[in-house]
Amino acid sequence: MTAEEQAYWRDKYEDEAKRLYRGHFRQTTEISLALRGKYDKPIFGDVYVFDILLKLAECIDPTDTELYCVDQLVHTLQVAEGMERDGVDDETLILAALIHDLGKVTELVGENPEFINGPNEPIGKNRPGVGLDNIVTTWNHDEFAYQKLKDHVPDHVAWLTRFHSLRFDMSREFMDDRDRLYYEKYLGIFRKHDLGTKSIYNLPKKRLKDYGSLIRQYFPNKIPI
Repeated sequence: MTAEEQAYWRDKYEDEAKRLYRGHFRQTTEISLALRGKYDKPIFGDVYVFDILLKLAECIDPTDTELYCVDQLVHTLQVAEGMERDGVDDETLILAALIHDLGKVTELVGENPEFINGPNEPIGKNRPGVGLDNIVTTWNHDEFAYQKLKDHVPDHVAWLTRFHSLRFDMSREFMDDRDRLYYEKYLGIFRKHDLGTKSIYNLPKKRLKDYGSLIRQYFPNKIPI
């Protein structure tokens, strides 16, 4: 492929990414709540979380102009390896790295990519100090993964899964003491690696099977997803 052809496809990708990104923020309260209801029931049945994470190899985030066509399993491994490389020894943060984008498997059942991807922000009427769990935000992959995994992981891991892509500059007034604790203790280090390890050139040395024992520790049995 020539340089001109590569530039053509890059520009085409970026134009579509911008269109989908804008579409995400046209989401209404009604759409968000409908999407939550839509995924109350399992879409894959009772499955092992390890097997669902493997399906991220089939998922591309078409709004991501740092990863471009790199699949989401590679991204997941980039984040986990980045933490380990920086000496993060809290296994629950490694777990959060592995599961945080699980909701992107909704792409495989035909969900609109502008709903799945993009950061979340508060919508509708929310009361100050009510706690982030009690506000309505735009729906994306975060909410799907949280609803499926929250009963199987430590509370702060569930919180990171649900809010790792929330726009906190628009959400601080709604936070409660729990939110502030997790924000200060966990979010900074998580986002440093979630965002800072993204690259089309960052090839992970590990594979998902290398984290198999950690995943099975928290998800030893099949669960409805």
